[in-house]
Amino acid sequence: MRHDAHYVEELTQERVGHVGRLIPIDKLDPNPNQPRTEIGDLTELTASIREKGVLEPLLVRPMLMGRWMIIAGERRWRAATTAGLTEVPCIEMDVDDSAVAEIALIKAGGTWRQATARDQAGLRKKHGLQGPIDDAFLEPFLCVRPTGTPWNPAAHQQALRELEHFDRIHAKYLRGHVRVKDDKEVTEADLKRYHVVLFGDPGSNRLIARLNGKLPLRWTRQTITLGDRTFPSAESLPLMIYPNPLDPAHYVILNSGLTVQDREYPASDYLTPLYGDFAVLKVSPEAGPPEVQCAGLFDEQWKLKLPAPSR
Repeated sequence: MRHDAHYVEELTQERVGHVGRLIPIDKLDPNPNQPRTEIGDLTELTASIREKGVLEPLLVRPMLMGRWMIIAGERRWRAATTAGLTEVPCIEMDVDDSAVAEIALIKAGGTWRQATARDQAGLRKKHGLQGPIDDAFLEPFLCVRPTGTPWNPAAHQQALRELEHFDRIHAKYLRGHVRVKDDKEVTEADLKRYHVVLFGDPGSNRLIARLNGKLPLRWTRQTITLGDRTFPSAESLPLMIYPNPLDPAHYVILNSGLTVQDREYPASDYLTPLYGDFAVLKVSPEAGPPEVQCAGLFDEQWKLKLPAPSR
């Protein structure tokens, strides 16, 4: 019994350096980041493999100590083990972690498709979804203006100044105003089409409220907590880029346009971002460069890097 048609043939044809071979079944290990969360019933597949063998090779990656990690084909490997086979046909691919994530396949609705960030066992940075903040503005984005009552007026005004500044600079140097919608006008289609850039706080912007608790910070009327650091909400404004929990194929950005200094636009073709994936700024009553209270990058799983334990 041959499996449903999927991407394996295309992937192996497009990538150079793959090698077909028989590999002992006890030398194979499952992918610890396998997107599939349930293996399912293997009875029929096991019976087929016992009768006809494994008709479609597994995709594997060479590891240390003479072992291989399964990229695609874990069900076939498990069924072959149950059927008593001692080796299975494999296509060996010398690829890195990001390529493994791109190749990972899942079956949904009777068809195979490439795994997305949501399918992964935890989020992973990959091409087009790796940050920093400025990366979002290389593709279509939508700025979302708050219409509600802010928790902290001073922080709210700073967020609005950032939106106004972003629009002004974008129009002056990048030849076009940014696309803006009020938060109450944003549709589900917008979330699937754009990276969304949200300005305000959970009180003033209904999308920030919708995402509060789903991003790697805790935001209340009194405090903003990021990792092991806490800041007063009335005096602080968080900036962040993160895979949008409402559509993980796109970013959500908090309170930030391009982070480049204004003087760099006319002076250089190589604009240097000021921040990484996140920052917390100290609220200032006037326009101008803000004081950065903290800034940094998430790790490869979009998690905060914890400080090293003190000795």
